[in-house]
Amino acid sequence: MKDKILNVLIALSALIILLSLAVIFIFYNPSSVTGHFKKELPKEQQTQALPSEALTPEAEALEEEDIPKEVEERVKELFPVIDTYFVRLKCGVERRSALVLKSIPSGKGVKLYLLTLYPMEWPFTKLELELGSFSPERVYLCGGGVILLEFNLRGFFPPEVSVGDVEDYGVLAVPRGSSIEVSVFKKGECKENGFVFNLAGDFAGVCFGGKFIGARELYEGAPNSCKIIYQSGRMEDGNLQG
Repeated sequence: MKDKILNVLIALSALIILLSLAVIFIFYNPSSVTGHFKKELPKEQQTQALPSEALTPEAEALEEEDIPKEVEERVKELFPVIDTYFVRLKCGVERRSALVLKSIPSGKGVKLYLLTLYPMEWPFTKLELELGSFSPERVYLCGGGVILLEFNLRGFFPPEVSVGDVEDYGVLAVPRGSSIEVSVFKKGECKENGFVFNLAGDFAGVCFGGKFIGARELYEGAPNSCKIIYQSGRMEDGNLQG
């Protein structure tokens, strides 16, 4: 009798277990369970990276803009060299940087041509050098809107910059008052006004108004293809101010 009762209890227990498993199987929702655990995971573990062949257009653009490390290192190396190509102009409290584009022997002195991107009040503008300060003889407006200053000087002055061409990458030197900031220049991109040099340190052109003007064009055209906008003692030639 006891054996029969025990067998019945075992059978009932087995039936209850089977019924419980069946209910769990029928009403089980994997998404609700997974969702519960996702809430407990850090956010970065919930997002799966896209495979490389499924990159979004934005991600592809970022990859294309990656600049070679050796280019970035070269730009840093060139900064002290490029900085020596510039001299400083002063007008009152205003300070500007200008590039020594040409240095031509003339009699006992030299004609110095400086390239700048910014207008100033020319009658009050001075070139500051260790030997003293000097006023421009003439100021020209050249192609693309850049400005050329002419000085007649005696003594030893900074040599003119070497001219070359830029390939895929170069250096963009942007004047910030009387100082220069450099960054990587990518050919075809002129997002900021500044002077462009190649990775050999040669002057390659300027970015001005979103356009690139080649150094050879500027060098060969200065000053004959430029228009006089100021001449010392002759105010009728005009005075471009900013």
